[in-house]
Formats: sequence, structure tokens, C-alpha cells
Amino acid sequence: MTLLELLTSVENQQNTSIDEKFDAFSYTTELLGSDLQQIYNYRYVNSIFDTCSDRDEVKIYIDYEGDSRVIFRNISTVHENFSEEFESDNIYLIRIEINKIFVENRLSIYSSNTFVTWLKSFQKLEDCFNRFSKAMMLQGQIQFELLDDKHINLATSKFTFFKQAECPVSWNKDKLLEQRKDYCFVSGKQIPDIIPEDFYLLEKSDDEKLNILFDKLCLFSTLTFIADITEIKDNSIYYKLYGYKTIKNDFTFEDLDIGNLQALFKIYQWIYHDDNHSSISDKLGIARNLLTLHLENNNLNSIKGDVYAAIKSNFDIYLKENVQRYLEVKNQVSAFIHDMSIKAESHAESFVETMKNTLLIFISYFLSIIIVTAIDKGKFVNVFTFEVTVITMVILIIAWFYRKNTINDINVKTERFNEKYFNFKERYSDIIEPDHFDSLFNKDKDHNSDVTYIENTVKKYDPLWKWTIISLGFVTLFFCFYHDTFTCFDKLIHSISFFIGLFSG
Repeated sequence: MTLLELLTSVENQQNTSIDEKFDAFSYTTELLGSDLQQIYNYRYVNSIFDTCSDRDEVKIYIDYEGDSRVIFRNISTVHENFSEEFESDNIYLIRIEINKIFVENRLSIYSSNTFVTWLKSFQKLEDCFNRFSKAMMLQGQIQFELLDDKHINLATSKFTFFKQAECPVSWNKDKLLEQRKDYCFVSGKQIPDIIPEDFYLLEKSDDEKLNILFDKLCLFSTLTFIADITEIKDNSIYYKLYGYKTIKNDFTFEDLDIGNLQALFKIYQWIYHDDNHSSISDKLGIARNLLTLHLENNNLNSIKGDVYAAIKSNFDIYLKENVQRYLEVKNQVSAFIHDMSIKAESHAESFVETMKNTLLIFISYFLSIIIVTAIDKGKFVNVFTFEVTVITMVILIIAWFYRKNTINDINVKTERFNEKYFNFKERYSDIIEPDHFDSLFNKDKDHNSDVTYIENTVKKYDPLWKWTIISLGFVTLFFCFYHDTFTCFDKLIHSISFFIGLFSG
């Protein structure tokens, strides 16, 4: 026996009322004390607790003239002879209140008819949204567990009144809502974060009014994803569509015609759930243009012709017209990247060429010294005199700073190289869709490869350049001091003294 059957089976009840919402169920009735003594015994109260779901909190109040004589929170608080406390001639108010709790996205429904009636009984659209707001905060599909043995075959991606073998496809709700923020404006009080799939009926119930409620909520949500502006104010829905014509209109929730739901829902799915990853902005723009041409008397409830087919055809034409433009842009980008690669190679090669020329100058200089000295003295003795050593060291010091300047110059060119590339990308970011932008520039792989090539060239050849200068300097000083140490030190001291006197004077 269900809870509702157990409660309604009691005879002689008066002023009975049943109320059920998402978060609570309540049953209120009045009984004469004599009937209360016979019926509300320990066994009966225990049956009430047994027929309630373990996830819910149950309280039983028995009041007399506004004073709660007995409050049961669980079976352990019930004593067997509690009914003897009631006077036979008194009329008692019995309240059974159940605080319903979502557990693993399941919610108890104790009176299906009462719950469905509550869903459909709202005065304002904002009040309707407020009723669904708590459920909308939960992730995933919600199952209403019918504990009165009734059957409601209604199911959407968000709600179901029956247990399914497999849950319907779960959409990325947060992503869809973020996309709506990018292209549409929705305002009003207490509007929950809903998407059309939350109320789109996968299975219809036998209650036509309940089906219509869900269809209207689905159609309203679909409108918020298509119209430029949607606003709820004073139980009216205001919308604006900017296309080939500007459509401004309003209607009440009761006046909303669900006859166009399937057409608009297909348009919504085509825009936001496209496996080809086409531009939402482009598709939404074409949809708005065509919708404004197909609305009779600027009324969303009256759409003439197959607007979905018209939108699809126009988008195909749009794609064909833009293929050539896209290829032209792609060729321009490819040519730019190719030119940048050539420049990168040029920068790297100029650095290597400069280093080679410097080393050739050093080799020529040292060979000339050796040859001239050998011809002059007839043998290779004391090639690096003090004077030659000084000149050589000055040349090596100049070469060292020249090397540093060359490296700084190549770094500046690399920075400029980067700047030109990203400036070029920025100019094209306005005319290329984000979905294609990264692939068109190959996610900067070519550019990063060019920069890495320049940096690796400098890292590879700079040590050779640096250690060549250091080695030549060491060899020069070594042979100078080796052949005539005393003379070198003497001239070195005189030279230092000369420069100190020159600068101090």
C-alpha cells in the first residue's frame, strides 16, 4: 500500500487537503478523537513511516486548538499507548509533512496528480521558473520516483517520471549558456539557467496540459537562444530579432503557440549542435535574416513556409561564396609564413657569415705576422713582441665587443620578427573565425620553429666564436711572455704608468 492510499483509506476524515511540491509533501485532515484513538495507533503510524522513502524527512503532527500535542519524527519516538491521550469528543488536526531531499538525482513523488497540478498552477512565468530553479541547479538528469504506483511517461534530457535503461544524451549545459551570452541577451527576474533540451519531450505523457507546459517552456528557451533580445516583464515575453527586417513583438506565456516548436528547435540544434563545427555567429545571422522574412505579421506564432530548409539552403550558398575567399586568405597566410621562414634563415645565416668572416680575418692576421717575421728574421723566433701583442690584444678586444653587438643585433631582429608575425595574425583575427584561425596558422608551429632555428644557430656558433677569441688571446700572451718575460713586464709597467699619468693629469 502506498502512503497516499494509507492516508486516504481512513474513514470520517474532514477538511482533507494534499499539497506537493519539489521539496515538500503535506497531508492535512481532521478527525474526531474517538476515530483517532481507533486508527492512529502504533501500528498505523509505523506503516506511515515505512511507506515513505528513506531519503526524506517525515514529521507527524497531531494538533488540538493550535497546540501540537504529539510530534513524531521517526518510529522510535512513537510509544504504543499514545492514542489514549486523546479526548473522544475533541476534533484533532493531523498534519503529515515530508521534507523531500534529492539523493543521486532522485526525488520522491507521493501524489502524482497533486504534484502535476502544482507544476501547472502558476500565475506568472517568473513563478514557473522559480519552481524549477532548485532542480535546475543539479547536474544530470533528475528522476521523479512515483511512490503512488501511477505512471507518467514524460521524459526530457533533464526530467523523467520513469526509470530508463539509458539516460539521454547529456549536453554541455554550461558551454551552451556561455555561447548564448555571446550572441543573445536575456533578462528578467528569477530566470533559471535552462536550455531547450531541459524541456524538449523525448516521451510524452497522457496529460496533454503537462505536455503543453513543457513544450511552451522548451519553445521559450529556444527563443532565448535565437532572438537578439529576450525579456520577461509583467508576465509578458518581449523579443527582438534583427535580420533583413527588425522584428519587435511580445506575447504572454498563455498565448505562446507551440505549433512552430519543432521548426524552431531544429534551427536551434543546427546552430548550436553542429558536428561540422561551423561558425555559430554565421549560422545565427543567416537564421535571423530568414526568420524575419518568414514571420507573418511580425509574429513568432505564425511562420510561413519551411523556414528550416530555407536557412540551410542559404547557409550552403554562403559557404560556397566564402570558400574562394577563404582559399585566398589561406594563400596569403601561407605566403607570409614562407617569407618569414626565409627571413629566419637569412638572420641565422648572416650571424654565421659574420662569425666566419671574423675568424678568417684573425687567421689572415696571424699568418701575415708569422710570415713577415719569418722573412724579416729568417726564422720563427719571438713573433709576438710586446708591440705586436698589444696590437693583437686590442684587435681581439674589439672582436669580442663586435661579437656581443652581433648577438644583440640578432636578438633585436628576432624580437622584430615575432612582432611582425603577431601583428599579421592580429589583422587577420577579425576576418577569420576562431574555429579556423589556429588551424590556418598551424597553431604557430611554423613560426616557433623559425624562432627556434635562429636561437639554436646562435647557441651553436657563439661558443666557437667566443672561445676562438679567448684562445687567440691566451696564445698571444703566452708566447709574448715566454720569449721575453722581463722586457714584456717592463714595457707593461711603463705603459700602465703612462696611462695613469695621462688620465690623472
